[in-house]
Amino acid sequence: MTDETSEPANSAATVKSTANKDWLRALQRIAPIEQDQSRILSAAFDEVIAARGPEAAVIDDRESLSFTQFAERANRYSRWALDDELQKGDVVALVMGNCADYAAIWLGLTRVGVVVALLNTHLSAPALAHCLRVAGARSVIVSDALAPACLDAAAMIDAPVRVLVHDGERFEGRLKADVASLSGAPLADEERREVTLRDRALYIFTSGTTGLPKAAIVTHRKVMNWSLWFSGLTNAGPKDRMYNCLPMYHSVG
Repeated sequence: MTDETSEPANSAATVKSTANKDWLRALQRIAPIEQDQSRILSAAFDEVIAARGPEAAVIDDRESLSFTQFAERANRYSRWALDDELQKGDVVALVMGNCADYAAIWLGLTRVGVVVALLNTHLSAPALAHCLRVAGARSVIVSDALAPACLDAAAMIDAPVRVLVHDGERFEGRLKADVASLSGAPLADEERREVTLRDRALYIFTSGTTGLPKAAIVTHRKVMNWSLWFSGLTNAGPKDRMYNCLPMYHSVG
């Protein structure tokens, strides 16, 4: 006589065993983080480039970039920040939809110590003004379609805020073209800044559905923890492709 409960029990045991392995793998990947305080995400990304440079890294609805091409783009944003005389700890807000440039911007800026505030693209001008104010942002990079709300928000703040339209026609967006003219080579020693795990990397915000959005500090340590923890749980490899259905201003996205 067949025991009808044996198959579900075995299935449950298999699921539990797999989950335990995933958690153990995640713990093993985050364990060495503290050994090198200068190994922030951009530094870890350099290691991936050395191993997988020509392979596809980011694919959006307009372009596909290899790891090398994506790194070059991020390096251009690092150089733009340096040329713009942005200092370590300065805050740049980012208001754009999901695209390859979104990731390249915050990776490039945080490499040289700039803090990037990731803002919800659905906020009204007063809520955007609040976020810019609490983050202490003096510059905001915005897509052409979202520029009107940012321009209105900037006008509501006493301190001057530069609205830099990334690209587009209505508002003469030039940032993308300006950045494209810069070198994408790895940063030279004299261009590098000391950025460690304890430094701030990002500001993320609550949704603001029950009031004005609240800011949360994301250090480089948290970015590394999130990245390696997620990598361990998913056990994704070079042949895997991951679809991001969430907005990139969301911490999970």
